[in-house]
Amino acid sequence: MIIIEQLNEQEYSISQDEHELGIIKIYSNPFHNQNCYLQLNLVNYDLSISNKLFIELMKKIQRPMQVMIESVETNKIAFLEKGGFVCKRKCYEIEVQREDYAGDNISSETIQWCEIGSIEYEKSCELLYAHYAQVHERISPLTVEFQTFSKMLPAKAIYEQIDNEVINAVFVEKNEVAYVCTKDKDRFLTFINTVISQLFIENQSLIFECDDCDWAAMKLMSLFDVEITESYNTYILDYWCDELQEKHAYINNPCGTYSIPYWKQMHIQIQENMKIMHDREFEEGLLLEYNDEKYFRLSHDLKDIPQVTSDEYRIETATVEDIPLVQELINRSYQDLSVSCEQLLSYTKSEVYDEKLWIIVSEKLTNKPVACGIAELDKELKEGVLEWIQVLPEYRGKKLGQLLVNELLTRLQGKADFVTVSGKVDNATKPERLYRKCGFTGKDIWHVLTKKGN
Repeated sequence: MIIIEQLNEQEYSISQDEHELGIIKIYSNPFHNQNCYLQLNLVNYDLSISNKLFIELMKKIQRPMQVMIESVETNKIAFLEKGGFVCKRKCYEIEVQREDYAGDNISSETIQWCEIGSIEYEKSCELLYAHYAQVHERISPLTVEFQTFSKMLPAKAIYEQIDNEVINAVFVEKNEVAYVCTKDKDRFLTFINTVISQLFIENQSLIFECDDCDWAAMKLMSLFDVEITESYNTYILDYWCDELQEKHAYINNPCGTYSIPYWKQMHIQIQENMKIMHDREFEEGLLLEYNDEKYFRLSHDLKDIPQVTSDEYRIETATVEDIPLVQELINRSYQDLSVSCEQLLSYTKSEVYDEKLWIIVSEKLTNKPVACGIAELDKELKEGVLEWIQVLPEYRGKKLGQLLVNELLTRLQGKADFVTVSGKVDNATKPERLYRKCGFTGKDIWHVLTKKGN
């Protein structure tokens, strides 16, 4: 049996039948943040366990996994391939001399140098950003904005401009050809031959890297009569079971993916006379056949929680014995809705129940309970959910709603990665305004459509 134990945020311990097999480290690349990068440090690479190991690891990581590895590490490569990894990219590191050049010595007046700060340099950066994103899309998509990307580029470039548009560019640092890019395949060969001819005037040798997913870089490599036998390869495991795909999509965009928390979505059965759809899919014509109730859905990242305190009220954790009191507070807070003690008791037996997330607010002077809040915690997805936030009508307007919400958010810090909440758009008490005051954000609207006449 394969046992994977998370030691810290970046390391997993791997063992089998009480025998330690080693460590797998994980890390992220902010420029390509879709995939989780792995470093394998195992005692041996037994092919019989690789498939089970990576399936269990993916369940924990819940992202496509990527390994960067030298082509000479054949044992590790066999282990990866047996576990389902596929080689998606090969990178060739090349150093060439003048005598290796097999291209044509060409010069062109349309090809010029530019430096950081110039308009031509900015245009060259924009061309490279678009080219780089395109050629790496199927491997590991580019995930940084243009400004961040451009800051890491060399300060000089050689470019070709036609009708005020940069169509080819090469970024150069000393004798390194760092990046090549183009939007005109027909002119690129002439361009790159001219660039290499110019660079060899001042340099005896050149160095560069070529990804085999980048046709322009491979065209550069083809200009040299050299034998390349080794490469730095990218292996990716990106097949997911349906459940993992759903979880990943939800975590990235919870309020836009489902109308309710993930754990509820996995158990709900929608009645035949109902439809639930996001506002982006809604059409006015549906109102001819259905009644429509709109719900907002918001999220909080738990990074900035406004502090709300009160000298007149105290907050206490509710227990199971307090269920009749909680029921009374909820039912007195609604005119068109009620809950039973049995229903509330069933909450305490669910997988998302956390005893610290049931709270009651009481007036200090009279000891009168005046408000209550209930939150839930999906420990697997690390999602907190605000379920009930109730203030007695005669105590509204005293910021007790903010007191409840902020207390629950504070208690969820360290347990959840994010918190969601939803409510009726046209609710007279305007709960959406309360949640936004507490730091919730989002624009997602969901329509609950019920067939007319039912």
